[in-house]
Amino acid sequence: MFRPSSFARRAVAGAQVTLSHYAMPNVNRQQRAGTLSTFETMSFLSEGAIFVYVGLDALDPLKWAVRRARPTRMTASACK
Repeated sequence: MFRPSSFARRAVAGAQVTLSHYAMPNVNRQQRAGTLSTFETMSFLSEGAIFVYVGLDALDPLKWAVRRARPTRMTASACK
């Protein structure tokens, strides 16, 4: 089952509170269902876009490249 992140849940909750306070008393039942569905869809799509961006950024080969340092000689003064 799909479980949205806490950020997405808070965004949906914030949108629902705003809608219920300002807009919902002024619309009929069908419009109410459509509005809520639209906001939930926008929340789902924006969360997916963020996860895709972060996931692609994590797969950047330059970030994961291993840089090999040249071995240095230890001198007698460095060993003290």
